[in-house]
Amino acid sequence: MSQIQQAFEICYHGFSADRVVVDPELNFRFVAECRKIGLEEPVATLNRKLLNLRKRGLLSGHKTVQRTSFPDGNDYQFAAEIAARFMERRSEMTLDRILCDPDFAAQFDESAAKIMPGYSRSSIAGLH
Repeated sequence: MSQIQQAFEICYHGFSADRVVVDPELNFRFVAECRKIGLEEPVATLNRKLLNLRKRGLLSGHKTVQRTSFPDGNDYQFAAEIAARFMERRSEMTLDRILCDPDFAAQFDESAAKIMPGYSRSSIAGLH
């Protein structure tokens, strides 16, 4: 098991790797666990490594039992889509790169909030 997998196992609390990356509280815990075991890469790198493990099927032993819901997601979905496309085209970056990097994620939130006041990633996902 890799160190990234070890950190994920400690802090995922039944949520998906994607949720761990985008939920500020879960991501803080994940990064803190990475630091405890000696990983010093930037947060964006740690997050990308986690998503790459998921994409390669290497987190299949960590079942997602906590589902993420989007109670008002339809109200904000268009703002998130427009903000994502804007950033992808302007900066030639993928959505994964935007969401894995806290600075880019903050820019994403700011762009979406300009389109739909009150938007935040946590407001649409019911993250707490």
